[in-house]
Amino acid sequence: MIHIDEIENVLSRGKPWPPVSEIDRLRRISENEQLFNGNHAAVYTALNKLFSNASPEYRKLLVLLNWHKRLSLLWADFLFGEKPIINIDPEDANNLLQNILRDTNFFVLQHSRQIDVSRFGIGIIEILMNDEKVQFDVIHPSRYIEIVDDANKTIEHLIWWTNRNKLFLKVHGPGYITTKIFNVSTDSKILDMVGEFTQSTGISTPLISVVKNI
Repeated sequence: MIHIDEIENVLSRGKPWPPVSEIDRLRRISENEQLFNGNHAAVYTALNKLFSNASPEYRKLLVLLNWHKRLSLLWADFLFGEKPIINIDPEDANNLLQNILRDTNFFVLQHSRQIDVSRFGIGIIEILMNDEKVQFDVIHPSRYIEIVDDANKTIEHLIWWTNRNKLFLKVHGPGYITTKIFNVSTDSKILDMVGEFTQSTGISTPLISVVKNI
């Protein structure tokens, strides 16, 4: 997370991206993703020195470690393996709701987000509106940063990605989305800002849904 008063300094020329404050969190996300994908040797490096690949202890260890993915899928299947039924009144509002749920693959995305909640401790869905159509996207936690106030309350949500020598930041706040574009160096240092624009959403809450593991 980044404090709101620090964001200007974090995005100043010569600063590294991702920010130094995010490195440990990104490392944990990477390790959990490797465990989920079965690449345990990359995470538990110390155990590689204790057991050979052919030892009985090593095979027992793999049986235990392979539960990372199974458990993450289990919780998601419990919640969304069978599509929940949601109905509201009046009928025309209910028809609109059912169309949105269908057109956005809502429950498929909820299942995917729940896997992230289990394996990463947080799941993010971004809500987009294009030509009066609603679109939901699951955002990988490594591309998401909370912007907080003095009470550690989240007041903005930052989504970022890179494309060649450009860094794109999308900041979701109450009623607006601000996009900023920076040039970045080959060693991932911020250079100059080359674009910024703000879109009004007309909605009083940020168009980001965040679920955290307890």
